[in-house]
Amino acid sequence: MTRQQRRPLVGFIPAILSLLVFILILFVILGGIGGRLSGLYYLKTDITDLGVPSKLQNSTFLQDLSIFSGADYVGDAATASSLGLASSYTISLLTSCGHFPDGAISCTTPHFGFYFDPVADLKLDGTALSGTFSQDFLNTISSYGKVNRFLAIAYVASAMLSFVAPLMAFCSAALAVVASGIATVLLFAGSIASVVCYRKVNAAFNAAFNFDGMTSKTGSYPVALSFVAFSLSVCASILFLTHARTAAVSARRAKASVIARSVGGKAGESLLGGEDGHEGTRGIVSGTDAKTQKPGLWGRIPTFSQHKYVQIENKPSLVRTDVTGREQTVLLNSPDGVRQRLDEDWATPDDYSHSKGETGGAPGGGAGIPLVSMGANKQTKDMNTAYEPYSAPK
Repeated sequence: MTRQQRRPLVGFIPAILSLLVFILILFVILGGIGGRLSGLYYLKTDITDLGVPSKLQNSTFLQDLSIFSGADYVGDAATASSLGLASSYTISLLTSCGHFPDGAISCTTPHFGFYFDPVADLKLDGTALSGTFSQDFLNTISSYGKVNRFLAIAYVASAMLSFVAPLMAFCSAALAVVASGIATVLLFAGSIASVVCYRKVNAAFNAAFNFDGMTSKTGSYPVALSFVAFSLSVCASILFLTHARTAAVSARRAKASVIARSVGGKAGESLLGGEDGHEGTRGIVSGTDAKTQKPGLWGRIPTFSQHKYVQIENKPSLVRTDVTGREQTVLLNSPDGVRQRLDEDWATPDDYSHSKGETGGAPGGGAGIPLVSMGANKQTKDMNTAYEPYSAPK
């Protein structure tokens, strides 16, 4: 396979990488939706051992009254089952899913702007823990909500740009570079922000609820997919940029060479309109046609970059004999053919000279050298007899 044959195949590599980036980001976005891919979580909370004392647990009077009357005036401790909660929750980008002991999974409706609020989602505001949360914990949850909104927008935007980047390459290599570059920046920002944000939430959750039987841990799969997608996006952006620069350099070099004819056989704009013609990816084009040839992935596809061929018409020719006796074929429209016909016209004997008996102006009125055709109209007289030396009159 030659270099020209390998070039269209290499042009598809950044497009394939961009599509892989799109697929990986889809896994991150769709993680947990509908209970599917629930293993792709950023944070997982375990509330199996949740036990929050009743609000009246510290009342000595009610405790004594409960002992003497046999009725419970204090209330039981709040547990996961008493609050109607699942044993664990997985938090993804757009939704959270509760996993019950019997294997059932219940997920919230996915939407932009979603974030996990432990106080509201775990129904802790109706227990004895209400009003006991530190300000640092509340600030961390508030910051996490803002960051998670940004993550949703960043991942969705990067997925769309990664998908349209190969399509933009058919129109303009520069647009593909811009789209892939923006997707790369968004993926990098999203990957770093997700790691930092969810680590802070995990630390704040364990610090606030560790003594109440609730723990949490961070997930690794969405972060890993995000960083892999970022790496592939970097490679795709570099390849898009390399192809764009190569196409730009080729275009500048082509503009430096002026071609007088176009593919169609007509005079190009370099002769008619003063524009420079050059040889593009589809053959020799005029100046106006050259501007329409935009470098990109479309021009690298063999199906759409076929060469155009110009048919050379047969031109009339003559067979001439040179002074050495060799025959040569000369086109009538060629400069040599025109020059040959002019020489033959001057070399043919003049009818007027023959009628007057002129000898060519030899000294003394003697016989001179007659004009003889040296081309195709060569006379039958031999060259040795055509020359008659001058002899003085006796």
